[in-house]
Amino acid sequence: LKPNAKPVSLHAIVMSGDGEEVLHSCALGLKECDDKFPCPIHKDVKAYKTRFREILHEKTVQDLAADLESGNAFLRNGKTRTRR
Repeated sequence: LKPNAKPVSLHAIVMSGDGEEVLHSCALGLKECDDKFPCPIHKDVKAYKTRFREILHEKTVQDLAADLESGNAFLRNGKTRTRR
């Protein structure tokens, strides 16, 4: 990232890749699931999904980079859990 780069929200990244559908799709993968025709966990997941969308708008790539650089967050895929 360039030091003076314009902040890029995580929402913008999700929209450029997966699109809006990924944020509104059913947690169980059903094609038909909404408030009028809910799946068994629709009401439980709805508040989580709302907050998740808010976080995607609030957080930027720069926020993630800062957390990684400070050691407050990690990107690891596997069992290794060593701190710097």
